[in-house]
Amino acid sequence: MSRNKIIFNLFAGLLGFCHAGPLAGQTPDINAAISDLQSNGGLMGISVVTFCGDAITGSYHHGLRDFELGLPVTASTSYRMASVSKAATAVACMRLVEAGLLDLDADCSGYLGFPLVHPNFPGVVITPRMLLSHTSGLRDGTGYGGFLAETTDGDALIPPLDALVVPGGAYHTANVWGSAAPGTYFQYSNLNFGVLATVMEAAAFQRFDLLMTEWVLAPLGCTGGFNVAELAGIADLAVLYRNQGGWTAQADDFGGVNPPAGDWDGYVPGTNGLLFGPQGGLRISAEEMARIAGVWGDGSWNGVTLLQPASVAAMHGAEWTFDGGNGNIYYGLFQGWGLGLHRAGLTATDALWGDGTQWVGHPGEAYGLISDAYVDAARGWGFVFATNGSWNGYSVGETAWYTLEEQVFAAIAPDWAVCGTSVGVAALGGHTSEQPGHVSGLTPSPNRLSPNPGRGGDGIRWVGPSPPVPGERVEWRGMDGRLVASGTAGEGGLLPAAPAGSGLYRLFLPATGRSLPWVGVE
Repeated sequence: MSRNKIIFNLFAGLLGFCHAGPLAGQTPDINAAISDLQSNGGLMGISVVTFCGDAITGSYHHGLRDFELGLPVTASTSYRMASVSKAATAVACMRLVEAGLLDLDADCSGYLGFPLVHPNFPGVVITPRMLLSHTSGLRDGTGYGGFLAETTDGDALIPPLDALVVPGGAYHTANVWGSAAPGTYFQYSNLNFGVLATVMEAAAFQRFDLLMTEWVLAPLGCTGGFNVAELAGIADLAVLYRNQGGWTAQADDFGGVNPPAGDWDGYVPGTNGLLFGPQGGLRISAEEMARIAGVWGDGSWNGVTLLQPASVAAMHGAEWTFDGGNGNIYYGLFQGWGLGLHRAGLTATDALWGDGTQWVGHPGEAYGLISDAYVDAARGWGFVFATNGSWNGYSVGETAWYTLEEQVFAAIAPDWAVCGTSVGVAALGGHTSEQPGHVSGLTPSPNRLSPNPGRGGDGIRWVGPSPPVPGERVEWRGMDGRLVASGTAGEGGLLPAAPAGSGLYRLFLPATGRSLPWVGVE
């Protein structure tokens, strides 16, 4: 079955498409679809948040955040967002660049106080830009796990970063460095962001967790953070689970009580930035994470500007693109990278849905959790998704994404499709925000198309008041706005044949500016 056909079938189920189905302008029941994914998909809990412009358009939460205590997932539930944390770290990095504290193209050695040098390419300078784009040559070698455990065990003796990355260090192994020269090969590595956080600490002379709060989280009104010992909403933190003969907690099982703080009084910023998990340790709710994702889109959220347009453009830029041999593409998922952001939708394997839309954001996976946060910057729409465990684990879908991720993408696609359109506000429940991408005071259209869905060549009619005038131009447009078919209206609201090929389409009447919401075509 083709990718497009699968997407259509999912849309059809979500929107209730049938030949005697609901009005075309009826609000898609995204909440029911997310609930079904949780209950029938064997998920412990799930949160999905969508936004258009600077406004939350959907916030869906189902299942349990704590199995043992029977506590439900709510809008306040925070998750350890795993590698999505890296993209939040990148925002702070770019803020330091704008403040003149950090140079993306400077030698990292100057910030670290020790030589960060690839042993096989000593003449190649390693820069923060390379760390952000995973082209530095660093790897999560066999010494990384022990070094990370020693870093985060709460002991006052925090090992310095050079003990891992410099030959001869106590935790150094030869496979900490790859075989290619820095700047030439993409290899996703958590260690890149441990080194980057250490550089950031040295540049700002500020401990990483405090730096992230001051430069990113507090300005956006976020209560989440990188320091679980001081997390304000610890009672709302989701426990992460796997099925190991029964639901078994893997991480963040604190019972609503903050764990003891480590002994950090003597810590010198710029020693070891892995201390607070820049690579994966952000605990935050999906709604708060959406604010950070909004910043990836255009640099601001709800009137708070964190990044200037040039910085946003740099983050979106093609720092690395797969050319067939210049990187490890992680089973096809990673085809392009910017500054701290995954550039998705470049090929069929990394597409969120098969329409050519390009995205920036980041996926996450750890301890049973799966998470995603992505933005369609051109449209101003984005989403955040997290689940804290799946009973049956995670199967790979038609693309390089997990099946569950594909199902989430399909469930929320109707929200994306109407973002920025006049009909879209009505279809999302009559939202009256004056934020960009929204129009206030709309009510759902009483019009519909019959049959719905249509089939290429079927006689489809406009059913309802004020049908198009006979001879009036009618356009069918795809999810990306492109014209896919056109013609003129006939008597009694008869419309030109629907486009050939499975998908969702919108009907436009250019002469009057009228349109009908998405219509399924088989």
